[in-house]
Amino acid sequence: MRRAAVVVALVMTAAACGGGSGGREGGASFSGTFDVEPGVGPGEVSFVLDETGDRIVSAVIDPGLDGFACPTGVRISGGGVTSTYTPGVEIEGDSFETFGWSGTFDSATEVHGEYDLQPAYDCPYTLTWSASTG
Repeated sequence: MRRAAVVVALVMTAAACGGGSGGREGGASFSGTFDVEPGVGPGEVSFVLDETGDRIVSAVIDPGLDGFACPTGVRISGGGVTSTYTPGVEIEGDSFETFGWSGTFDSATEVHGEYDLQPAYDCPYTLTWSASTG
C-alpha cells in the first residue's frame, strides 16, 4: 500500500454511488473530533470512503495537541497529518487500521476509534475519537 502524506489543507470530494459492506455509502465523508483531555482536542478526524464504501481514500488526523504531557515527560504541541491512500485503507469486518490510526464502524453512519501517538510522536499514549456522516 502506497501512502502519500501531505501536511496542507485537503479538499475532499467524492461521488456517492452504491453501498459498501455494512451499508456504508460509497463516497461518504465522515467527520468528528478527539475526546478532550488536558493538552488534547477537540482537534479533527475526517475521512472519505471510496466509491464502494469499502476503503478509506483520504483522511485528516489532527488531535489538536497543545502542550500534551506524554508519559515520557515530553510535551507535544501541533502535528496532525493529511493523507491520501492508494488504493485505500481496507475496511475489513467494519474495522480498519493504518499507522497507529484505527476505527470500528458502529453503523453505516457512526464510527469510533483510537490514535496511537507512538508511531508519529514516539509517545506511548493512545487517544480516542468518534465521527459520523452528515
